[in-house]
Amino acid sequence: VQKTFCSELDAFQFDSCNDGDSLTSNDRINENCECIGEQVNEADFCETALNITPTAGLTVDPLSFNEEGDGYLAVYSGVEQCAGNNNQRDTWFKFEALSTTMIIGAKGKVNYNPVIEVFDSCGGERLACKNSSDEEGGREIVVMDECIVGQIYLFRVYQKNSFGKRFDVDVSF
Repeated sequence: VQKTFCSELDAFQFDSCNDGDSLTSNDRINENCECIGEQVNEADFCETALNITPTAGLTVDPLSFNEEGDGYLAVYSGVEQCAGNNNQRDTWFKFEALSTTMIIGAKGKVNYNPVIEVFDSCGGERLACKNSSDEEGGREIVVMDECIVGQIYLFRVYQKNSFGKRFDVDVSF
Protein backbone atom coordinates (compact mmCIF):
# COMPACT_ATOMS: atom_id res chain seq x y z
CA VAL A 1 0.00 0.00 0.00
CA GLN A 2 1.43 3.32 -1.07
CA LYS A 3 1.16 6.11 1.47
CA THR A 4 0.36 9.62 0.31
CA PHE A 5 2.44 12.50 1.64
CA CYS A 6 0.30 15.09 3.47
CA SER A 7 2.17 18.35 2.93
CA GLU A 8 0.01 20.35 5.39
CA LEU A 9 1.08 17.95 8.18
CA ASP A 10 4.57 17.31 6.79
CA ALA A 11 3.99 13.56 7.20
CA PHE A 12 2.55 10.53 5.43
CA GLN A 13 -0.92 9.00 5.73
CA PHE A 14 -1.22 6.56 8.65
CA ASP A 15 1.82 8.04 10.44
CA SER A 16 1.51 8.88 14.13
CA CYS A 17 0.49 12.43 14.96
CA ASN A 18 -0.94 14.50 17.82
CA ASP A 19 -4.49 15.74 17.29
CA GLY A 20 -4.27 17.96 20.39
CA ASP A 21 -7.26 16.25 22.01
CA SER A 22 -6.48 14.80 25.45
CA LEU A 23 -9.56 12.55 25.19
CA THR A 24 -8.09 10.53 22.32
CA SER A 25 -5.18 8.13 21.88
CA ASN A 26 -3.42 6.33 19.01
CA ASP A 27 -3.59 9.46 16.87
CA ARG A 28 -2.93 8.75 13.17
CA ILE A 29 -3.14 10.65 9.89
CA ASN A 30 -6.14 9.26 7.99
CA GLU A 31 -6.72 8.84 4.24
CA ASN A 32 -7.97 12.47 4.07
CA CYS A 33 -4.73 13.80 5.58
CA GLU A 34 -6.45 14.61 8.90
CA CYS A 35 -4.89 13.83 12.28
CA ILE A 36 -7.55 11.81 14.10
CA GLY A 37 -7.38 9.91 17.40
CA GLU A 38 -9.45 7.11 18.88
CA GLN A 39 -11.84 7.97 21.70
CA VAL A 40 -10.55 6.73 25.06
CA ASN A 41 -12.57 4.08 26.91
CA GLU A 42 -12.39 4.14 30.74
CA ALA A 43 -12.31 0.33 30.89
CA ASP A 44 -9.08 0.35 28.86
CA PHE A 45 -7.29 2.08 31.70
CA CYS A 46 -8.47 -0.50 34.19
CA GLU A 47 -7.23 -3.31 31.98
CA THR A 48 -3.87 -1.70 31.25
CA ALA A 49 -3.15 -0.25 34.71
CA LEU A 50 0.49 -0.81 35.57
CA ASN A 51 0.91 -3.37 38.35
CA ILE A 52 3.00 -2.32 41.36
CA THR A 53 4.21 -4.79 43.97
CA PRO A 54 4.02 -3.15 47.42
CA THR A 55 7.15 -3.16 49.56
CA ALA A 56 7.50 -3.36 53.33
CA GLY A 57 8.32 0.02 54.88
CA LEU A 58 9.18 3.19 53.03
CA THR A 59 10.48 2.71 49.51
CA VAL A 60 14.10 3.66 49.06
CA ASP A 61 14.02 3.19 45.28
CA PRO A 62 10.64 4.36 43.88
CA LEU A 63 9.51 3.58 40.34
CA SER A 64 10.05 6.47 37.93
CA PHE A 65 7.67 7.34 35.11
CA ASN A 66 7.71 9.68 32.15
CA GLU A 67 4.28 10.45 30.66
CA GLU A 68 5.78 10.59 27.16
CA GLY A 69 8.68 8.18 27.19
CA ASP A 70 9.96 4.68 27.73
CA GLY A 71 7.33 3.25 25.36
CA TYR A 72 4.47 4.75 27.37
CA LEU A 73 2.21 7.66 26.49
CA ALA A 74 -0.23 8.89 29.12
CA VAL A 75 -3.49 10.40 27.92
CA TYR A 76 -6.48 11.77 29.80
CA SER A 77 -8.71 8.81 30.64
CA GLY A 78 -11.93 10.82 30.68
CA VAL A 79 -12.55 9.98 34.35
CA GLU A 80 -13.43 13.17 36.25
CA GLN A 81 -10.45 14.48 38.20
CA CYS A 82 -10.70 15.77 41.76
CA ALA A 83 -8.02 18.47 41.43
CA GLY A 84 -6.83 20.78 38.69
CA ASN A 85 -8.56 21.67 35.45
CA ASN A 86 -9.99 18.14 34.84
CA ASN A 87 -8.19 17.24 31.62
CA GLN A 88 -4.68 16.24 32.68
CA ARG A 89 -3.02 13.10 31.36
CA ASP A 90 -3.28 10.38 34.00
CA THR A 91 -1.24 7.25 34.58
CA TRP A 92 -3.12 4.32 36.14
CA PHE A 93 -1.65 1.75 38.53
CA LYS A 94 -2.96 -1.23 40.47
CA PHE A 95 -1.75 -3.15 43.50
CA GLU A 96 -2.89 -5.94 45.75
CA ALA A 97 -3.36 -4.93 49.39
CA LEU A 98 -0.92 -6.93 51.52
CA SER A 99 -2.01 -5.29 54.77
CA THR A 100 -4.99 -3.41 56.16
CA THR A 101 -2.84 -0.26 56.01
CA MET A 102 -1.33 0.64 52.63
CA ILE A 103 0.69 3.76 51.76
CA ILE A 104 0.79 5.27 48.26
CA GLY A 105 3.32 7.95 47.43
CA ALA A 106 4.02 10.12 44.40
CA LYS A 107 6.73 12.72 44.00
CA GLY A 108 6.85 15.13 41.11
CA LYS A 109 10.07 15.91 39.34
CA VAL A 110 10.76 19.16 37.47
CA ASN A 111 7.53 21.12 36.87
CA TYR A 112 5.25 18.29 38.07
CA ASN A 113 2.72 18.86 40.88
CA PRO A 114 1.29 15.37 41.51
CA VAL A 115 -2.26 14.38 42.44
CA ILE A 116 -3.06 10.87 43.70
CA GLU A 117 -6.54 9.38 43.44
CA VAL A 118 -7.35 5.89 44.79
CA PHE A 119 -10.31 3.73 43.69
CA ASP A 120 -11.74 0.52 45.16
CA SER A 121 -12.24 -1.03 41.70
CA CYS A 122 -12.45 -0.21 38.00
CA GLY A 123 -15.17 2.44 37.67
CA GLY A 124 -15.69 2.13 41.42
CA GLU A 125 -15.75 4.53 44.32
CA ARG A 126 -13.01 7.13 44.73
CA LEU A 127 -11.51 6.44 48.15
CA ALA A 128 -8.95 9.24 48.25
CA CYS A 129 -7.84 12.41 46.48
CA LYS A 130 -4.59 13.99 47.58
CA ASN A 131 -2.93 17.20 46.42
CA SER A 132 -1.89 19.02 49.56
CA SER A 133 1.60 20.06 48.49
CA ASP A 134 0.35 22.33 45.68
CA GLU A 135 3.88 22.90 44.46
CA GLU A 136 5.86 21.53 41.55
CA GLY A 137 8.16 18.73 42.64
CA GLY A 138 6.07 18.14 45.76
CA ARG A 139 5.42 14.77 47.40
CA GLU A 140 1.96 13.39 48.07
CA ILE A 141 1.23 10.48 50.41
CA VAL A 142 -2.08 8.66 50.85
CA VAL A 143 -2.43 6.40 53.91
CA MET A 144 -5.29 3.93 53.56
CA ASP A 145 -6.17 2.40 56.94
CA GLU A 146 -9.08 0.12 56.05
CA CYS A 147 -7.84 -1.96 53.13
CA ILE A 148 -9.06 -5.49 52.54
CA VAL A 149 -6.07 -7.84 52.31
CA GLY A 150 -6.02 -9.49 48.87
CA GLN A 151 -8.20 -6.84 47.18
CA ILE A 152 -6.88 -5.10 44.07
CA TYR A 153 -6.97 -1.30 44.31
CA LEU A 154 -6.44 1.14 41.47
CA PHE A 155 -4.86 4.56 41.68
CA ARG A 156 -3.81 7.19 39.24
CA VAL A 157 -1.29 9.99 39.26
CA TYR A 158 -1.61 13.17 37.25
CA GLN A 159 -0.29 16.70 37.41
CA LYS A 160 -2.35 19.56 38.73
CA ASN A 161 -2.16 22.46 36.28
CA SER A 162 1.55 22.11 35.57
CA PHE A 163 3.57 21.07 32.58
CA GLY A 164 6.06 18.44 33.76
CA LYS A 165 6.01 14.84 32.60
CA ARG A 166 8.11 12.94 35.16
CA PHE A 167 7.24 11.55 38.57
CA ASP A 168 8.13 8.77 41.01
CA VAL A 169 5.57 6.47 42.60
CA ASP A 170 5.68 3.83 45.34
CA VAL A 171 3.31 1.61 47.33
CA SER A 172 4.20 0.20 50.72
CA PHE A 173 2.66 -1.37 53.81
